[in-house]
Amino acid sequence: MPDYSNFNVLLDPFLKIMLYLGRAAVQRQLITIAVILVAAGFISQAIGVGIKRFVVPRIERSLAGRLQAFLKHGLLIITDIAFPMMSLYATDYVRNQFIAEGELYGLLNNLYFLLWILFIYRLCISLFYQIFGKKAIRGYHYRILGPLFALYVFAYILLDLVDIYQVYNLELLKFSESDTPLTLGALFLSTIGLYFWINLVLGVENFIQHLGKRYTAIPPGTIEAVLTPIRYILILTGVVMAFTNLGLNENTIAAITGGLSVGIGFGLQEVLTNFISGILLLFEQSLRPGDVISIDGEIGEVKKMSIRSTTIQTLNNVELIVPNQTFFTSTVTTYTQSSKVVRILIPMEVSEDTAKPEFMDYLLDLANKHPLIESEPEPSVLATGFGDSSVTYNIAVWVHDPLNIEQIMSDMNKVIWAGYDEHGFANSTPERNLNVLSVPTT
Repeated sequence: MPDYSNFNVLLDPFLKIMLYLGRAAVQRQLITIAVILVAAGFISQAIGVGIKRFVVPRIERSLAGRLQAFLKHGLLIITDIAFPMMSLYATDYVRNQFIAEGELYGLLNNLYFLLWILFIYRLCISLFYQIFGKKAIRGYHYRILGPLFALYVFAYILLDLVDIYQVYNLELLKFSESDTPLTLGALFLSTIGLYFWINLVLGVENFIQHLGKRYTAIPPGTIEAVLTPIRYILILTGVVMAFTNLGLNENTIAAITGGLSVGIGFGLQEVLTNFISGILLLFEQSLRPGDVISIDGEIGEVKKMSIRSTTIQTLNNVELIVPNQTFFTSTVTTYTQSSKVVRILIPMEVSEDTAKPEFMDYLLDLANKHPLIESEPEPSVLATGFGDSSVTYNIAVWVHDPLNIEQIMSDMNKVIWAGYDEHGFANSTPERNLNVLSVPTT
């Protein structure tokens, strides 16, 4: 059993804080700090609103080009750093007043240092946003840089209150006599450390993908197909290191994994099936990000592949989350596995009077004029059958991007229909004769 008397190391900071709060000098500094932060918050908010509502629109109306972009970015950076700037100025002024009056100013010194750290942090984040764009930086900001900054501030404050070494080695519990005791430091590293490790892996993966798309000719799907298994290997390595850092021996780990295997066997069969299917898809590369496929009658582009599911974006900008086992248990049409150039058939049924050689020439001429239809291989018109007073044709054309199939079919049908009156063509209009065999009598 852990020695619970060791938990006094956590009680001491609380008692120390209560002792500090009872001092008049500390209370004056805390009140002053609150006033500084609130006032700086209001002033910086007013500056930000004024710049975004009045200054930026005026610059957009009066300037253009690089000068406009430079001034706009500069003003937006000022709005981001206005709060730490105002706080730094006010803290420095008040601190000098405390020094002149001979009062204690230790908390103001600590605040001044933390505000400088906040200023550098906000400046860097703002520069990243202006250079790379919000969409590219937002994930790094909220998942890595923001938590790191908060963790640093927490550690800085904690260092003044407790002995970090004692807190780190505080024993929480012991799984068995043969296990190393679980300490607070080990638990912290295994949880917070694993969080940062996973987000760092994801961040580096996104960064490599960005560089690959921008500076290389490698298809984005190939880059993601290579990086995805590496991502999961690194994450699994981090999980193993986290368990190891907790001090668990082989027997305890075996017991935990044994319990998990029973849970998987009873309740997670579908998840396990999708997991294995995802691994096979990644290594076989029968499906890759960027591929255009047809599933359940809908054409879409594979946007993201993970171990459990695949994300497909349809032509309606709707994302389908498809379990990976679907690609092994049903037929999926892929348009881009070996080449993006595919042939499509545009069906058409016309009257017998229209079905003449000049009509076929008319269709070929329209197909050759469409900008999204390939000239090599050449379009062709195929007569595929006869109906009631009609002939059925298929316009066979080659397209480079399968995502344009529906647009091309719509365009061709519209221009063909628009030219019917000019050339005297007509669709088939089957006639039906109704023979009345008898008339009921009343």
